[in-house]
Amino acid sequence: MKKLPLLLILTFLCLFPTKQTLASFLDVSPNNIHTEDINELSDLGLIKGYENGNFGPNNSIIRQNVARILGRWLQLEHYYIPEDALSTKRFYDISLTDDTELVKLTALLAEEGIFNGYEGRLMSAANMNREQTALVLVRAVKTVYGEDLVAIYKQANFKSNVKDIHNLSIEAQEAIIALELSLIHI
Repeated sequence: MKKLPLLLILTFLCLFPTKQTLASFLDVSPNNIHTEDINELSDLGLIKGYENGNFGPNNSIIRQNVARILGRWLQLEHYYIPEDALSTKRFYDISLTDDTELVKLTALLAEEGIFNGYEGRLMSAANMNREQTALVLVRAVKTVYGEDLVAIYKQANFKSNVKDIHNLSIEAQEAIIALELSLIHI
């Protein structure tokens, strides 16, 4: 399996938020074990924090933030915004004129099959739960690296230690288990 350090760092930050603060933002501590990773993601332009200079380490992550992070990452990986991003709606609840960065990035994610939304809506201000985050991260790995993490965990006959996923869809259960195995191999 290829090393996926940047995406796995994103996975960790999205799925397992730290209770401590992080460095280079006003609300962070420079001695956090994730400081270097956060700074790297910030330097790459994948995360930007809030306009007030805070990172908000204890805030819930919302769908548009995940879309922005993954969309920016795809651009770094040489994926391009669709030419019709600002003229063709991918999600009914996003105006094509209000937030052009979000419109462009979600168009890219929709075209690549990474972010599907719910009944044609992105629900950009809604919290993104771990189930949803796992799904988009597994799709992103498959798109960018060609790695089918679900097939890898099945082939390895990996047994999950996560106990509270049985009421989720099969696709979500598989994504969570696949990421669990990937995080073990970091």
